[in-house]
Amino acid sequence: MKGMARLAAVIAFAIVPAIARGEVKALEEAARKEGELTWYVAHYTSEGAEELAAEFTKLYGVKVNVVRTTAQVAYQRLLHDF
Repeated sequence: MKGMARLAAVIAFAIVPAIARGEVKALEEAARKEGELTWYVAHYTSEGAEELAAEFTKLYGVKVNVVRTTAQVAYQRLLHDF
C-alpha cells in the first residue's frame, strides 16, 4: 500500500505542475489579448508596486494598472467582481 501512495504522490507532483503551466499559459494569452490588467495591492509601497508593474509590462507586454488600497477594500472589490 505504501508503494501505491508513493506512486500516487509522484504522479501528482509530475502532473500538477504541467496542468498549472497550461493554465498559466492560457491566462497569459488572455491577458495579452486584453492588453492590460488591474492589480489591487495593499502590501507593497506605491513605488515598489509601480516598479513591479513596469517589469511585468516589459516581460509580458501587458499594461498593469496599479491600485494601491487597503487589504479590506481589495477583498471587498474581489468579492464584488467575482
